[in-house]
Amino acid sequence: MSDDWATTRFSAFAQLSDVRLAELKELVGPIRHFAKGEVIRDEGDAAQAMYLLCSGWTASSMVVAGGARQIIKVHMPGDLLGLPSLALERAADTLSALTSVTLLTVEPRALGRLFEVSPHLTALLFLISQEERVMLMDRLASLGRTDATARLTALVLQLHARVLRNNPQAGATFEVPLTQENLADLTGLTEVHVNRTIKKLRASKVLRWSRRWITIVDEAALRELAGLPERKLATDLSWIPADQ
Repeated sequence: MSDDWATTRFSAFAQLSDVRLAELKELVGPIRHFAKGEVIRDEGDAAQAMYLLCSGWTASSMVVAGGARQIIKVHMPGDLLGLPSLALERAADTLSALTSVTLLTVEPRALGRLFEVSPHLTALLFLISQEERVMLMDRLASLGRTDATARLTALVLQLHARVLRNNPQAGATFEVPLTQENLADLTGLTEVHVNRTIKKLRASKVLRWSRRWITIVDEAALRELAGLPERKLATDLSWIPADQ
């Protein structure tokens, strides 16, 4: 199997040495495969393990009042799934496969051992968790205080930035394996409203959206519609423990 699962998230902050890569490989347990639509873990299950996503897209979702579903986050290869529920007795969210996916299991004890032996990797994991927190902050602000156009364009920009992180050669055109139902669950809109907003964006010519494929035509205009600031990762990491 390729080592991309290990390097994708970390490479945004630092290149991993062979020693650090070996330490990450010691984290993971058995490989698991899930078909599109399968539930990996249900909200309320015992929060006993985490998963490293090797391939495919998954969703983290919660059931809210009235039985509606809110997708909290879409996960892409390299993401560590289930980490927030490590602080709880029961899983806070449901993890489900949006496409066919391949996962590697990570037991809490393995993560604890990593904290003991590698302060460098521990610091990088902390940075990754803070980056994800900022993304969720941006989404919360978008969902709470913007209209449908801003919500959807902000989501497109975030997804594009994450696709580029995994594949810098992706360019302006990228695949988004999300249904309009998924988009509604992500943005807090109805499917009808999502469909209407996509048509509006197509007409504005800031992007092209054809089923699973999106092409960003005018990123500056899209960002203005979204009201989403461009986030740049810190480059001065002199404060984190050295890679020894």
